[in-house]
Amino acid sequence: MSQDYLKVNGSKEREIIGQNYFDELVKRSFFQDVEVDLPEYGNIRCKIHDFVHDFLQYVTNNEYLNFDSKLEPNSDEEVPYDKVHHLTLMDPVTGYSMHRILPNCKRLRTIRAIDGSHYSIDLIFQLIVELKSLRTLALCSVSNDIPYAIDVTLEIPKMIGGLIHLRYLDLSGNGELKELPSVMGSLYNLQTLKLVGCWGLEEIDVGRLINLRHLYVNKCSERVLIKGIEKLKHMQTLDWFPVVRCYDMDEGNKWEQLKDVNQLQGSLSIYMKHSRKMAKNAAVMVNKSRLLELKLEFYWNVAEEREIMNGLEPHPCLESLSIDGYGGDAFSDWFSSLHCLRVLSLIACRHYARSSLKGRS
Repeated sequence: MSQDYLKVNGSKEREIIGQNYFDELVKRSFFQDVEVDLPEYGNIRCKIHDFVHDFLQYVTNNEYLNFDSKLEPNSDEEVPYDKVHHLTLMDPVTGYSMHRILPNCKRLRTIRAIDGSHYSIDLIFQLIVELKSLRTLALCSVSNDIPYAIDVTLEIPKMIGGLIHLRYLDLSGNGELKELPSVMGSLYNLQTLKLVGCWGLEEIDVGRLINLRHLYVNKCSERVLIKGIEKLKHMQTLDWFPVVRCYDMDEGNKWEQLKDVNQLQGSLSIYMKHSRKMAKNAAVMVNKSRLLELKLEFYWNVAEEREIMNGLEPHPCLESLSIDGYGGDAFSDWFSSLHCLRVLSLIACRHYARSSLKGRS
């Protein structure tokens, strides 16, 4: 989708078209060994046969390049860098691959840096700022299949605002990242933003990202402020939303921010700690008919828990509901309206709320 390969016909969404393409290629054994890889990161892992890979490299005229910086310095002399559109850098710890390759790849549309845990984000952006055709940028590191921080100066420079064609940005695992520059609001073509595990972030402002559809913030700080999300009425993915009232500060995410974001689909986890009381008849979740999985995490809400639960009534089409840490003596009456519910998980619910589950099989 970030490369604009999916052509929309009629009212179909690109995500649906892309999923149909993927499923068809799986049926034809083009993709093999498909499995969910770290679901909190929104990733699927699969592979293709070596023969298919080599054939695709031939028919695409070497537009794709996987480069390992551990290779000998002169081993890449025959690579036609001017034809490369999509680049994966393996273990770019020495900086050799960055300095030698990027200035020669003027037509890059994709950069993925893997195992770049010792490389400076500042330096990466200095090298890619001239790549005006860049659509996809992933700077999360992987070690034993677990993304972790790129361990140096973690500051996104203002020059990122020049990458106006960027549609997919993944900075997951950068726990030392403290803030995102305001110029990121200039990335009006951005569709997907992944910040999973960026626990150092205090604020994420998405209000100006008018085309943003998918936001991943799981494992960020519980105090992270997600500003402007109420403006994104067409948002489809939000994996985690913390509603935390801190006694030393009045700011924080509010229930009202989600009220009109009704195109959410898939799964959403809401974390509540000392949450503010919800306005009567707030109907924060009831209109989200495409949301199939909902997880409610209560933490030290005490007296407000039953009132909050009442205001979180989901759409009757909900298929999976998980409730963690709820301390009320009864669940809300809306339980009886969940006719499509297939999975119900109750975790550490202190009073078990038995009364509201009587008669349900």
